[in-house]
Amino acid sequence: MPHSGGGGSHGGGSHGGSHGGRSSRTSHSYFPGARRYRRHYNDGRPDEYIYSSGRPQKTSLASIIAMILFGGIFSSMMFFSIRADSPKRLEENYVRPDSYVVDNIDILDKEDEIDELLGNFNDNTGICPVIYTLYTEDYEDDYVDLESFAYNVYIGTWEDERHYLIVFAVPEDQAAEYRKGKLEVPDYEYEIMMGDDTDPVITESIERSVVADLREGFESGEDPDLVFIDVFESLIEKTDARLNSGRISLMMFLPIVIVLLIFGIPVIAMIKAYNKDKHVEIEEVPLTESDNEYLGKYRENYSGFSGNSQMPVEFKGNIGIVVKVLMMVFMLPFIIVGLVQIIGGASDMMSGDNVSGVFRLIFGIIWSLILVITMGTIFSRLGKSSKSSGTPMTADYPDADYPHAEYPQSDYPSTDYEPVSHDNCHSSHEEDEDSIRKGYE
Repeated sequence: MPHSGGGGSHGGGSHGGSHGGRSSRTSHSYFPGARRYRRHYNDGRPDEYIYSSGRPQKTSLASIIAMILFGGIFSSMMFFSIRADSPKRLEENYVRPDSYVVDNIDILDKEDEIDELLGNFNDNTGICPVIYTLYTEDYEDDYVDLESFAYNVYIGTWEDERHYLIVFAVPEDQAAEYRKGKLEVPDYEYEIMMGDDTDPVITESIERSVVADLREGFESGEDPDLVFIDVFESLIEKTDARLNSGRISLMMFLPIVIVLLIFGIPVIAMIKAYNKDKHVEIEEVPLTESDNEYLGKYRENYSGFSGNSQMPVEFKGNIGIVVKVLMMVFMLPFIIVGLVQIIGGASDMMSGDNVSGVFRLIFGIIWSLILVITMGTIFSRLGKSSKSSGTPMTADYPDADYPHAEYPQSDYPSTDYEPVSHDNCHSSHEEDEDSIRKGYE
């Protein structure tokens, strides 16, 4: 829909327009719930032993490719979006008027010169300019302000978004004097209404200069013909410079640079990790003797709890459900974005815009697939975490497969003793009756 490009009035100033899972814990020292792994380096480096709550994973080539593809999709989307918004001459999807000036109150004397100038602007930009004049009284009974009237003129006259309308109004009792040059500054009003498609060509900064030039010309008492001529000569110069610059502003590439940095830094780190992991073999090995001793003491102190978080099993299961629900709520907007792109791409292709339609359709499908895979992976890990939360905090090895401390029999307290006999005892023990513990009579 068209929008205001700004306006102003005598004594009233002017106004601007509007442009529209749980991650694995890894350590070099034992912690409760950990398993022991050996990292064997095929390139000659010494083996490394680590402890982890989950099996350590090596960086895969597939994960690097997925990250590159994901970053490429975002970068391509932003690039095509910037290209679409870059300034270029608009295709004319309208019928040019016989005259670009609609002077309802005969206040303009150089209509032919203005009409020719506006035609040049139309040729250069593809934007159809129109100057429309009226008496202030002609709109006041039906509209709250000139902006509302200008909007109604636009949507009632054209169906496209590539017109540039300037409405100029003066009171009827001042028009004659103003026309004769006897009144320098009448109680004028002006309003600009522009289609949305004109925004890439007539930027906000250019539009602000148009509003300022109109106000300055009318306030100085300049002839209205000269005001419009000066304004459009300046507008043609600025739009020509924008359309024919032959380059895209570096600021337009800033979003792409940001996206490349967001994805590029992780990709570089993943490649380094991948090169390092190529020479590594990871295998699970038994806990050491000291690990088992620590584990035994820990289980005695925290019996009834599970996992390395010292959290009851039932409570951990409830947390897993909450995390899944929160994850669904968090991912819902992203899912909607994917569906909107798929539907929008199909709609564009049906309307004949195959280039944009195919791009949006492919992007929507890849976006949705990535989300589905991500959510499936997260939910799978949460499920495995919930199932394993009730298992003992030890490695699942046969007893013979991991070392146990061996002690001499003499180091253990002896439990082989003879009960004390009272056969040769001469005491009656009657005085000890009160001191005998109940149950040991």
